[in-house]
Amino acid sequence: MQLPRRSVRSIQELPSIYTVFPPHYNPIRTHSASTVSDSARSPDVEDGIEVVPLELCTDYSALSVSACLDEKEVFIIKQREVLEKPLPSVPTSVWGRTWGRISVKYRVLAILGLQALLLLTVGVSLLAVSPKPSQGKNAESRQTGGNDTNTNTMSTIERGTFMVPIQFPQQQSSKCLARANESRAWQCAFDTMLQLSILPSQGEDANEPVMITLGLPSISNRSVHCGQQAPEIGPTVLTTLKDSSDEVQHHFSAVYDRTVIVREDQLGQEKTNSSPMQGQPKHTTFQPGRSVWRCTFNDTRLEGFIYTQRGGRLTTNTTDATPEASRRLPYKLQLTEQKLAATGSVPYCEKVVVAAEGGLEESNEMVSLALSDAGSESAVGQDEADTSCQCQWVVE
Repeated sequence: MQLPRRSVRSIQELPSIYTVFPPHYNPIRTHSASTVSDSARSPDVEDGIEVVPLELCTDYSALSVSACLDEKEVFIIKQREVLEKPLPSVPTSVWGRTWGRISVKYRVLAILGLQALLLLTVGVSLLAVSPKPSQGKNAESRQTGGNDTNTNTMSTIERGTFMVPIQFPQQQSSKCLARANESRAWQCAFDTMLQLSILPSQGEDANEPVMITLGLPSISNRSVHCGQQAPEIGPTVLTTLKDSSDEVQHHFSAVYDRTVIVREDQLGQEKTNSSPMQGQPKHTTFQPGRSVWRCTFNDTRLEGFIYTQRGGRLTTNTTDATPEASRRLPYKLQLTEQKLAATGSVPYCEKVVVAAEGGLEESNEMVSLALSDAGSESAVGQDEADTSCQCQWVVE
């Protein structure tokens, strides 16, 4: 038999009455409307009495129940049954269980050991990748074509500053100039002294390239004199050339602006059979206020060859008592100057006045020098040497 269903809304709500009991309340029956004996009743349920669960009030640490004393009996269960099943523990691996049993001290030592092992592995890998010194030397030797003479002979050449006495040239030519009356604009230096320095000094970095400088001595008189002025060549690389003979050639080459000082009456005169250096005193010094011609040949090439004996033997004898500033070059030296007519800019001469302090003051008068035409009919079949201006000196 089915009972009639009633709507939930039709059920009357219980009154909001809360009874608070002290924490050490002993459960006793306060009131009962039943007439049945106590022994016949159940310890938990009585006839006609509704039993409700107790709630623990966290605010007062006491038991509370929503009930009326006339209708309900309050009792306390001394031991609370736990009906919830505990959650299972998270499964761990063997490594995790082992790591958990290790003390903190040994954990720190293990981490530091792993870091040291990692750094050692990286260092060994870097050393294995980097090229060995012997391999670098072999590669350098292959790049230079296996020329051992280039390194050995360079280390035996003496370094320092040396004096180079320049005497009359072995060869000279002014064929690059088309007009004969302008041939004195190209003159070769004679009876002068140059200073040649071989760098770097002995004992410095051997990997640095050997350089040379060439110019006037630092203690020379820099007054204005007639003839070719000393070249000023900055640091230039000195290379070694192969030679099957006993001598080893060291070569250097540079381009500079060549300057020649000519007397005012020498430029434009008809050419004579005499040499441009004849008929004039050696290194005529001009007084202040004198007008002269300063002839400039741009892009003049200067080449030098230094000959050394194999095995480090010097061509000339030097003594340790010779001062550094006056030591002569202990090797054979060949200097060659050349100006081609077909290359570079057109040479020119400008009139200047010797100043009181020894310098030169420019004026507005300038003359361009005519160059020989290498493509003219008269030059057909001739080589470059026939249309070039040259000077060559050999110092031993």
